[in-house]
Amino acid sequence: MSFISLFAVALALSMDAFAACVCKGLSVSKVKFAHALTAGAYFGFFQALMFVLGYVFAGIFARSIESAGRMIAFSLLCAIGIGMMREGEGEAEAEKDAFSARAMISMAFATSIDAMAVGASFLITDGADIYLSAAVVGSVACLCSFFGVFAGNLFGAKGRKRARISGGMILILIGVKILFGN
Repeated sequence: MSFISLFAVALALSMDAFAACVCKGLSVSKVKFAHALTAGAYFGFFQALMFVLGYVFAGIFARSIESAGRMIAFSLLCAIGIGMMREGEGEAEAEKDAFSARAMISMAFATSIDAMAVGASFLITDGADIYLSAAVVGSVACLCSFFGVFAGNLFGAKGRKRARISGGMILILIGVKILFGN
């Protein structure tokens, strides 16, 4: 696989992470560099990890992982989206928890399920270096997530409450997309 093809795959896998990070950026009144760095690290790490796990477990669990993974991702994203829509009143508390490890792990895991399926497909790709491929996938997801946090905060500066509701709806829609496939 050429580097351009690999980059295109990595970019496609990063779109859910980017959208989730835009929602994260919407959820805080002022984004700090550390917020974007945290999001980039979590989302990049999980995209790369799930990609490698998909490759490793491809022959063993491919079908069951995909169907169960879709339901898990859907459930997590819906729960996070509903919680985000309810956060209108307790904004200080919501901002404090927006980038907590618990919140970041669940979102990063939920948006990286598809990376596992793509990693599994690399098992049959002749000459694919799985670790280089995972590094590209993780790096692209890291950058997209990093910039997604800033983009969400930039566009959500006005009308924060509506932005939280919209962000929650987007997360739920991402969950529905994952559940019912591409």
